[in-house]
Amino acid sequence: MNKSIVEQGKDTQFPVNRQDHTQKHPNGYLVPLLKKLLNKKLDIEDPITKKKITALAKDVIMRKLILNAAGGDNVAIKEILERVDGKVKEKTEHSIDDETKGLLTKALGRLNG
Repeated sequence: MNKSIVEQGKDTQFPVNRQDHTQKHPNGYLVPLLKKLLNKKLDIEDPITKKKITALAKDVIMRKLILNAAGGDNVAIKEILERVDGKVKEKTEHSIDDETKGLLTKALGRLNG
């Protein structure tokens, strides 16, 4: 009998040997795993020099991001600029009615006078 993909996945959806992600961990469950994977060495072809090199996964990702930005990828450009210069803060405009403005002016006049 052929099981559907959904039925097949039910047996392995929550494997018993997986680290319990609900355990208290200072960086959560995924952060240590991602850090470990990003620090793995990879053998790749340098996209610029076309030579075989060994580099950390995080460096390979950064090179690709920079090449994408240089090629005009707006998402890559935004990501790099936000990492370097920080996110652009949205302007928040406030407005008050004339009555409130008059009350504030009187109050500030009393404080300054």
